[in-house]
Amino acid sequence: MQNKFPAFITIIGFFILLAIACKHTPEEIAKPIVPIDTTTVCDSVHVTFNGTVNPILQAKCVICHNSTTTGGNIDFTKYADIARIAENGHLMGAIEHISGYSAMPKNGNKLSVCDIAQFRKWIADTTFTIPSGGIPCNPDTVYFNMDLLPILISSCAKSTCHDVVTHKEGIILTDYNHVMQTGGVNPFNPGGSKLYQIITNNSGENFMPPPPDAPLTTNQIQMVYKWIVQGAKNLHCDNMPCDTVTITYTATIWPIIQDNCKGCHTGTLAGGGIQLTDYATISAAAGPTGRLYGAITHASGFSPMPQNGALLPDCYITQIRKWITAGRPSK
Repeated sequence: MQNKFPAFITIIGFFILLAIACKHTPEEIAKPIVPIDTTTVCDSVHVTFNGTVNPILQAKCVICHNSTTTGGNIDFTKYADIARIAENGHLMGAIEHISGYSAMPKNGNKLSVCDIAQFRKWIADTTFTIPSGGIPCNPDTVYFNMDLLPILISSCAKSTCHDVVTHKEGIILTDYNHVMQTGGVNPFNPGGSKLYQIITNNSGENFMPPPPDAPLTTNQIQMVYKWIVQGAKNLHCDNMPCDTVTITYTATIWPIIQDNCKGCHTGTLAGGGIQLTDYATISAAAGPTGRLYGAITHASGFSPMPQNGALLPDCYITQIRKWITAGRPSK
């Protein structure tokens, strides 16, 4: 019989090593298994107003706190209002649901832990001093009220179309809230947004503006596209660059009229029978009768224009006034 003792020793040694390898301390056994976090990392360090805080406000708060629905007399399209309640502690009190403050979002879920941490970081790092001249405008950013709404008011939110009274197909395009609620806007996705589809599908029966109204220009369509790509936000700025020295009809006056007035003042149904489609018609309206300037300044005795829209920015009014004073040059 062969000696099986060495083989027996080998087997015993294997089981001893296996037992040692699998042995854990009580602390290791009690330690819970931490799952791998597959969610998006929350950046509460690199926090900015435009890149972090304002998008949260626009998505969660502006529906109740805007220029037309100022819940608590707070308009979250204005930086001054946001800064005021952030500085006095009301903003954090509301979003953290602290006793003594109105819990926000009202009737909604509490903001995420990440959102609250980002607000806390922004407030801690901010002095809330509004820059001289207001919030500067970024030339690469589309500001809804300043850039886009005038186009919608002039070309779409007209009587018999998409104003509050008529609201064809239930669509109202007179202000930010109605555009977002009824215009089929899908932020960041122009191709999936009804508003963009109907202004670009010129072969379809739902093309807007419908004939005989003129379609939006390439630049105006690009403005809608860019606004949606940027998140379809209701951003605000104050310090708009304004050239009141070099004023020409082609580069200054015509773009203002095209975006703010032409949509209502073209074709056989031109508002008030006044055409504003080219230099001749615009110059005539800006002539001795003062119809154009009286309308855009909302002067007594004139129909305020843009109809159903806000007063033009001071910059535009100044540029039109100086162009008229200079004799309404055609170049």
